[in-house]
Amino acid sequence: MRYFTPELYLRFSSGNPAVARSAEAEWEQANQDYHRYLESITPKMPTQAKDYAENICLQDTELIDLRETRSERAATIAMVVRNENKCHIYLTYFSPGTIRQITAISAWPTRPGLVHWLYDEFASDERQPGLFLHKIMLSDGRQVEIPFVDVSVRRQIVQDLGRA
Repeated sequence: MRYFTPELYLRFSSGNPAVARSAEAEWEQANQDYHRYLESITPKMPTQAKDYAENICLQDTELIDLRETRSERAATIAMVVRNENKCHIYLTYFSPGTIRQITAISAWPTRPGLVHWLYDEFASDERQPGLFLHKIMLSDGRQVEIPFVDVSVRRQIVQDLGRA
């Protein structure tokens, strides 16, 4: 993560009001800087990826699954998240690379339970025109970096069949 780093997130969400207040201005500056950067790269993005980056917020959704399928020529990376309305959102990244997962920093608090999407950033890979990165910070402290050339987003309402 370039803008919303784990260290900044921990300070911003600190239980110590003085620490949280001091990180607030830094967070706001990171937010402004990121949105300026995003505006500079979205014109280069495929239509669905651009729409996703500009209009879909997955913050606080629950991570259901993350898997990678490889063939000789490319990888398909599938991620499923669920929002508070029990809507499953299926993200399919078409990727020439592999998922990179960065483990949590040592100061990250361990919390048992479900893993949630905290923040994300899109980036352009300057070394390879047409290749983009989706960087995601999860509540267990992991950072997931997904290289992609295109992405598909599909939503599905999940019916609760276990209740009468």
